[in-house]
Amino acid sequence: MEKKQKPEEQKNIQAAIPLNSLPLSANRPCTLDTKLSVLSLTKAVELFETANRPGQLSQPKEKASVIARLIHDSLTGENVPEPVFLCNAMQWETAMPTDKKTMVPQEAFLLVYIEKDSDRKQAWTQIGHTILNARQPCQIRRFHAHDTVGDWLYAVKQSAFILTDDYYGVCFALIFNKPFAFIESVNDPAVNPVKELLLSLQSEERIVYTEDDFRKKEYLFRMPIRYHRVSRLLSERKKECLDWLEKQLSAIEKEKP
Repeated sequence: MEKKQKPEEQKNIQAAIPLNSLPLSANRPCTLDTKLSVLSLTKAVELFETANRPGQLSQPKEKASVIARLIHDSLTGENVPEPVFLCNAMQWETAMPTDKKTMVPQEAFLLVYIEKDSDRKQAWTQIGHTILNARQPCQIRRFHAHDTVGDWLYAVKQSAFILTDDYYGVCFALIFNKPFAFIESVNDPAVNPVKELLLSLQSEERIVYTEDDFRKKEYLFRMPIRYHRVSRLLSERKKECLDWLEKQLSAIEKEKP
C-alpha cells in the first residue's frame, strides 16, 4: 500500500525543487508538458522510494534535490524513459483539485489538446466535435500551455474523447483508459516517440494524418480500445521506466559522501 505523504512535506518538496536551475529557457519554457514531466518524475520518485527505499530519502530537501537532478537529466537527455506510466489512474487523481475529484460534468465533452498544428486546430476540432456530437450531445474543452496540471488531469478523466497531437495527451488517455485520436505531423520529428509508443501497444489505428483521414476514421469514436491488452503491453514500458529510475537513484546514492 502506498504511504500517504503529509501535505506539508509535499509542499516543502515542491518548494525546494530549484526550477530556475532546470533547462526551462526560451527553448524549453515551462509549458503544460514540462509541468507534467516534472510532476511525473516527482511522483515516480516518491512511489519508488516508498516501495523500495523506505526512509532513505526522508528529508524533503534531499528528496527535492534528487527529483531536481532527475528532471534536469530527463529534460536534457535523449532516449530517457518517461516514468509517467509508473503511477496508475488512482494515484494520478491525487494531483487533481480536491473539489473536482468527484465532480461529474453535466454534459459529455471532447477534450482538445493540440499545440503543433495550431493553425489547423479549428478544423481538427470541428471534425471531432461533429462526429462525437452525432452520437451524443457534447461540448468542447480546449487546453493550452498555461493551464494548470490538476485541472488538465481532471479534464482527461472526465472527457468523452481526447483529440491531441501531444505525447502527454496520449499517455494520460492511456492511463485513464480513454478513447482518443493522435494527430501526427509528418513534418515534426518530435512526434516519433508517440508513434513508437502506439506501435508498441498495437494501437497505431489511433494515429490520424490529415483531416480527410480523420473523417474516414469515424469508427475511432465508437470502437472501444482493448485496454486489457494495452495494460499488458504497457508492463514492459513500466519495467523500462523502473529500471531507469533504479539506475539513476543508485548512481546518486553512490555519490553521497
